[in-house]
Amino acid sequence: MEPRKRTRKRAVPKDIAEMEEEISKLHGKGVVTIGAKRPIANHIPTGCFLLDFGLLGGFPQGYITELYGYHSSGKTTAFLRAIGHYQKKHPDKYVGILDAEGMFDSEWATKNGVNMDMVLYADPDYGELAVDIAEDWMSRPNVGMIIVDSIPHMVPHKMIENSAEDDTMAALARLMSKFASKITMANNRERRKGHWVTVMLINQFRNKVGFVMGDMRTLPGGVQINHIATTKVEMKRKKAHMARDRYGNEVADFDECGFKFDKVKHGQSLRSGEYQLYLNPDNEEGIPEGGIDNFTTIVSFAKKMGFITGGGASWTLHTENIKAKGDAAVENFKGKNEEWEPEDIDTVREEATVPTKFGKLEKIKLYLRDTAEEYESLAKSLIAEQRKIKNLPELPPDGFLVSGRARLVQRP
Repeated sequence: MEPRKRTRKRAVPKDIAEMEEEISKLHGKGVVTIGAKRPIANHIPTGCFLLDFGLLGGFPQGYITELYGYHSSGKTTAFLRAIGHYQKKHPDKYVGILDAEGMFDSEWATKNGVNMDMVLYADPDYGELAVDIAEDWMSRPNVGMIIVDSIPHMVPHKMIENSAEDDTMAALARLMSKFASKITMANNRERRKGHWVTVMLINQFRNKVGFVMGDMRTLPGGVQINHIATTKVEMKRKKAHMARDRYGNEVADFDECGFKFDKVKHGQSLRSGEYQLYLNPDNEEGIPEGGIDNFTTIVSFAKKMGFITGGGASWTLHTENIKAKGDAAVENFKGKNEEWEPEDIDTVREEATVPTKFGKLEKIKLYLRDTAEEYESLAKSLIAEQRKIKNLPELPPDGFLVSGRARLVQRP
């Protein structure tokens, strides 16, 4: 016989309740809480289905994420797409970009869906100024995301002032250690207030000095900067494919990019993956510049997971959006007809969802490309199913958090 499930809430001992109240009065509400009351973090989609699926929703909102890799591996582009999706979810929030490199391209950002009117851009002269700006942004209620591009270019003031002959060994590591400490504590403080600031760091590989054997790669910024991120992803560019543009010039058609999860604290379903980033607006697939061919990938996963059924010349697509249309049509039919048979319900549902019947699997791919709402519904359904398999809670709706009692609480 299975043990009875606990239905009554466990009473909190008096001394624990008093301790929680006392610390809240002294240091602010939420410094000490019972674990079950901690809210569930939402996720920010990246625009790459495979990356979102692997992270079970996207980059964690309100925490620190680090992307690293060699040059031209898609690090900045991945963050730009995440900014665009974040702005769709929170159109009233500003995004702060610390451009330590001085290479930010506003046109490329716009192509990746970024609303530049809601971007705070900082071009600091030295690393200490960048740290102070980031800490100031953290405390601003209207700033919801901070991007640091990139860690190796957060040059300390001492290195700029001193002669090139002077020894400044570990100056960057010491500065980034202070940055890591400040930004982590500030992030914890703001989350307690209900202000979930997402921090995204970009890092780049360098080669070790006096390398003899083993992995020659190293990440600048010292050891501490690698520990504060709850999500670390290595980005790779595997191969560049060339093609012709409309004038016959040879141009880069798309890059074969890949990723590998180094550290994930919020659940993952994949270890690594590959995708195609299109750079040629005249490509044969018709994908816009800066876009990703998510449709081939999502059809493959949907078929494996039972969201696309059939075979041969008969396939059916199943999404939550399609199911909702069928349910609405059935309820409308029942409201207008007092007497009906089960066969009538089947007919009404089939007629309401007739666009989901396809002769070829390739047509589903084209349908998802042309119907954004169906693509997004299918992507959410696949991620939700994978979270269920992993015994993880459902993601809260956009703009909401889940309290300890499973109540939806709107984020202020």
